[in-house]
Amino acid sequence: MRTIQLVARDIGLDKSAMPLLSDGAWNGREVALGRDYDQFVGNRVSVRIAALAPSRLRIRHESAPGVYIAGPPAVECASAPATMAVWADDQNLAQQMFGDTVLAERLAIAIVAKGDSVEIDRREVRVYQSTSRFDGEYAAFMSAWRAATAVVERLSLGIPDDGTLPMFRVSEITTSL
Repeated sequence: MRTIQLVARDIGLDKSAMPLLSDGAWNGREVALGRDYDQFVGNRVSVRIAALAPSRLRIRHESAPGVYIAGPPAVECASAPATMAVWADDQNLAQQMFGDTVLAERLAIAIVAKGDSVEIDRREVRVYQSTSRFDGEYAAFMSAWRAATAVVERLSLGIPDDGTLPMFRVSEITTSL
């Protein structure tokens, strides 16, 4: 069995209610598991969960600064650890995330390497985990899953009407300096 299939099975995704290309559903939300290679940060895994958010937010390790063409602006977040860089349309969302001790702890575990990030868009939550710091992809997927579900649950993000992920993600267009 492939790693993605094992992860989908072990986290209990329901494959019956989602589109063919989906990895399954969790609490009525489409979930997509994937692999990603970025020439600046290396191999990583991703977990995407359909969720309605009030604004966009991106948190990355400070060693991987990026210029986001279609993303939110960089903001100062006093409660964020010095090792994290934050971009947000609404600084209050970032403060809320780091003000929640459970969520702040999960972010501190999830964002420790150059390829790690937690991103919120208007219709999805995305977590990327660099595979180099884990003993295999499975562990990286599980860490990303725990971070993504913590964001959705702790922020009480809504479910899109159809429960599905957006097809195109313009906000993912990035360039690194």
